[in-house]
Amino acid sequence: MNSYADFSGIAFAYDYLARIFFGDTIKRCQIWTLKSLQENATVLIPGGGTGWILEEIDKLNIPLEIVYVEPSKGMMRRSKERKTNNLKIHYINEMNGSSSTEFDKILHFFYLDLFNEVNLEAEIISARNLLKPKGFLLFADFQLNRKTLPVWQKSLSFIMHQFFRRVTGMESNKLKDLHSAILKSGFNLVEEKFYYGNFITGKIYQKI
Repeated sequence: MNSYADFSGIAFAYDYLARIFFGDTIKRCQIWTLKSLQENATVLIPGGGTGWILEEIDKLNIPLEIVYVEPSKGMMRRSKERKTNNLKIHYINEMNGSSSTEFDKILHFFYLDLFNEVNLEAEIISARNLLKPKGFLLFADFQLNRKTLPVWQKSLSFIMHQFFRRVTGMESNKLKDLHSAILKSGFNLVEEKFYYGNFITGKIYQKI
């Protein structure tokens, strides 16, 4: 798995930037999906960012084993500074696509929107292959919820993509229909919730 972007240069300000545009919506969306985590589950978090989600997971007070993948040195440094008591965390910079490890849950939090169409499909298939039978994909991201976006969503999406492409080298240049791509790759939708005028969504998928 590879994020195809380097967020090291903005690691110090990433969470702050998210709050400027979206308040606490992005965090609430991700936290909502955590309700499906169960005791002693093995969890994969690719592109974990600054690691604040680790502290939220720890608040569940259940033992979990987590493989935390983050290629950005700045993001990884901040992640390792997080204080947790119930989690066994393996921090790695990159995950070999041929890994034999299987996971109960994979968390894709504002991660799939980094990829172009070709690599997006490959990334979802990779996640499916890494899940145990009937495993779950916990998803939070921006969504293309209609053919024609409202002007404010279209403008905000354009600004975000241009900014992150220039600053991080992110390969994606537009918002994509991530939901359809996930279903097509062998998942069923179990539950979903919408935020910020349906521009942000949390979804729980199960591997078919």
